[in-house]
Amino acid sequence: MAKERERPVLSGQSEHAVDEKGRVIIPPKFRESLGKSFFLTLGFEGCLIAYPVERFQVVSSELSELSYLKENVRKLQRLMLYGAELCELDKQGRLLIPQTHREHAQIKKEVVLVGVIDKLEIWAKEKWLEFLGQSKPSYEKLAEELGDLKL
Repeated sequence: MAKERERPVLSGQSEHAVDEKGRVIIPPKFRESLGKSFFLTLGFEGCLIAYPVERFQVVSSELSELSYLKENVRKLQRLMLYGAELCELDKQGRLLIPQTHREHAQIKKEVVLVGVIDKLEIWAKEKWLEFLGQSKPSYEKLAEELGDLKL
């Protein structure tokens, strides 16, 4: 059986305007990794997450293996899955971000697309800058605390 081609790692960032219909251009460097269809869902810290279909299936499977008897499991499952939308880009490589997703992420005019290994995060530019301002000062501390990861 032929080995499935691995997708490139998503990394880097790109800033884009959102048009009046809520569409944003996804650059070619991210399109290849996401694939023709991908899932867009609500993310953490107020961002959106775009997962390649195969990766979203793994995430969903892992969520389904958690005990539904635990309240926090039920909450996480609901929050991650109720907002999951199967998306495709238009011929110009644009993603139409659903209104509910734009509201969740407080997206108005500008976004920052951030590649994070196997997913693409979509941030309102203001929220991204706020996140960086709060997180950069603790970069070394995070690395030290997670030092057992053998980076």
